[in-house]
Amino acid sequence: MADLRKLGRWHFLGRLAGSLVALRLASCDRLSESPDFTKILDRAEAVSRFVQKALTAKDSLAREYTEADLSAEFGANGTTEPSDRHYQRLAGNGFVDWRLVVGGLVTRQANFSLAKLKEMPSRTQITRHDCVED
Repeated sequence: MADLRKLGRWHFLGRLAGSLVALRLASCDRLSESPDFTKILDRAEAVSRFVQKALTAKDSLAREYTEADLSAEFGANGTTEPSDRHYQRLAGNGFVDWRLVVGGLVTRQANFSLAKLKEMPSRTQITRHDCVED
């Protein structure tokens, strides 16, 4: 450990502040369960959304890339062949029985087959996705 006298007062205070912040962040899981803290986060998110809307065009999309920008290797996250019986049954008949159910807190509930989804207008673009989840 470095001699505190050699570090200098500001360097020491900076390290101390960093340590205190790290200790506080370690309790974030408990903070996320606090109604008061989640209200603060919700307000901060609303401010962030307001600023984003003010700075970007209404119809702006994510940055697009060309096929030349694609990675040569793109590994699957998980499995590409699930062993789940329900999935295997759906895959066996080309997913003709699969449905996308839109429900919950929506204005109009709906139920779409894969064929119906494929009939809808679509747009294809290449965007970057960084998965940071463990």
